[in-house]
Amino acid sequence: MCLDVYGAETLQGANVSVHEGNSSSAQKWAIQHSNNGYALRPKCSGGGNDGMCLDITDGIIANGTNVRTFKGNGSAAQTWLFIPYKPTQTLSNGRYILLSGVNDSWELDVPGDTGDVADQTAVWLWEDTAPSQYNSFDITKLDNGYYSIIHAASGKALEVYGGGSSTETSVSLFTPNGSNAQQWAITKDGYGGGYTLRVKSSGYAMDLADATLANGALVRQFYWNGSQAETWKFVQAEYPVIYDANGGSNAPERQVKFYHNDLTLSSQAPTRAGYAFMGWQANVNGQTINYAPGAAYSADADITLTAQWQTLSYTISYDANGGTGAPSAQTVEGGSARLSLVKPTREHYTFLGWAASPSAEAAAFIPGDLYSGGVNITLYAVWQQKLENVMVLPGMLTEIEEEAFVGTSADAFVVPLTVTSIGQNAFDGAAVYGYAGSYAETYANANGLTFIPITNEWVLAETVPQGATISDEKWTYILTTTEMTTSPDSSLPGWTQVGFEWKKSGSGTWKYASFPSGFDTSHALYSKYNKSPLSVGATINGNTKRAVGSVVSLVTYIYWHWTLSDEYANKFVNDYEGSDGSYEYHLFNAFEAGDLSNRYGMTISGEEKVFDGLWSTYHYPEYSAYGPWWWYRFEVYQQTYIDYHKLFTYVKDSSEILESTTEPSGNNISNVQHWVKYSF
Repeated sequence: MCLDVYGAETLQGANVSVHEGNSSSAQKWAIQHSNNGYALRPKCSGGGNDGMCLDITDGIIANGTNVRTFKGNGSAAQTWLFIPYKPTQTLSNGRYILLSGVNDSWELDVPGDTGDVADQTAVWLWEDTAPSQYNSFDITKLDNGYYSIIHAASGKALEVYGGGSSTETSVSLFTPNGSNAQQWAITKDGYGGGYTLRVKSSGYAMDLADATLANGALVRQFYWNGSQAETWKFVQAEYPVIYDANGGSNAPERQVKFYHNDLTLSSQAPTRAGYAFMGWQANVNGQTINYAPGAAYSADADITLTAQWQTLSYTISYDANGGTGAPSAQTVEGGSARLSLVKPTREHYTFLGWAASPSAEAAAFIPGDLYSGGVNITLYAVWQQKLENVMVLPGMLTEIEEEAFVGTSADAFVVPLTVTSIGQNAFDGAAVYGYAGSYAETYANANGLTFIPITNEWVLAETVPQGATISDEKWTYILTTTEMTTSPDSSLPGWTQVGFEWKKSGSGTWKYASFPSGFDTSHALYSKYNKSPLSVGATINGNTKRAVGSVVSLVTYIYWHWTLSDEYANKFVNDYEGSDGSYEYHLFNAFEAGDLSNRYGMTISGEEKVFDGLWSTYHYPEYSAYGPWWWYRFEVYQQTYIDYHKLFTYVKDSSEILESTTEPSGNNISNVQHWVKYSF
């Protein structure tokens, strides 16, 4: 259906309605600027500046008011706005910087580097490198095809000032209210493939006034004209920098790099036992780039920095510390290591474990423990003296005289609970077994003697005194099981990486062409194909690999030329491409097809095209009267490739302490301890 002047009437007052399209002059309209909108003039009444206009009868704004033609008078009743209806949303939600289509080094900016922005603050153009949060905008799709545009720092909405209808009304910020003045159609129909922003309240475009490149230049709404001044480019405002410890720990927290602002990388270095940190590495566009902690990162791109490690060799040495049979030293190439299960021996002593100091009284490690220090270390045996000659005193004894047992060979004495008096030097320096809280404990502590409490708790069998009666026994041991898994991740918390294999992740084709000088780079074919071939063979980029075959096949040709008139080409360009003094080559066309060498007069896009025989010419077309008839071609080739990613293998030892009433054995069992309960 079309807007139609009833009966193609030429006199004023003719009704306007909708009618099935018929291409008549009653359905053709001239659209001209008028005041702050557009006037629509039907062709049937002349269509010129003095003709009739689409008019609201008597300027009455009410449902059912008649729409007619009337002699042009420039009134509001004859002024119309074109509002995009359910525009297509091609821009993804996100945080963006808006760059001017006149010069993309100039940005849409809010006065002052602050989030404290008053309502109705006008935005302007500025050659600016402020951090992203002060000159970036959050773009969000609305359900009606429009977008909201929110200044990230202040939370204020981009709107036409006061919802004004003048073409000079500035664009400003205001508290979000969902009004038409704050809803924007963002369509990819600007100059050179950029975006146009049209506000719903008027249909006008956001415009850089007079295309002025100056700090503080006015940004306003204006008639849509497709110019560079009404074209805007949306670029990502913030770029995450992620740190991957790659098997280590303590990687820096995520950072954010702002558009056109250098970021100082974290100076924090990760750690990994048995390895030296060598810096960060990233793969960018197929190239490996190294970064040091604290270096500057300047690229406007997301990036993941992976820690690079160099294996360190360290030694675990063992010292029997007065005993014999210490394990041999262990040399470890990075990572952690299990301590030797070999136990030293020492006459009259019980081995308790290992410690980093020769004077330690308690063990820090036991045989089979996992050592993760990653540095050279000497471990010393920790010993407890055995009390092998123990004298048990009579159960009803109440008093022990001075020096009562001087000269005996006993290592220790078991003192009954009934004893309430003990003379000086009664035990000749020997140890005392007794009950907690008894007089024997008080005496031992007061005289510097070793006091060993008699309890009903479990003790190591090696420490049970002579003469004691065993009432119960058990064994404890460590049962170690090894799990294995695979993952594409370069590190898994709690797992140890032991190797990797290349796993196929996909395949594809790579089509490329060597575009000759003079080819219009704005043509769709230029962006369709790659500009150079892939390197044959395997190219490794971090955890990915691409294997490119050696076979190169011809898939099609691209035909192109510059011409003199629209008869031979259908794409206008603004660039002046050259002249021989008589002819100006300002029109370009190109298409792709197979081999047309033997076809003369092929029809392309409904027009008969005549091809010259110079098919393989790569230089710019000669400037001659015959130029429009000559087409030039070049080849499009194809390669095949297979992509791989690293599939890492990981192992994890899971250990648990178990008990048994019989002595356990087996290859995955370690640190067996015999425990008993005893009494006298």
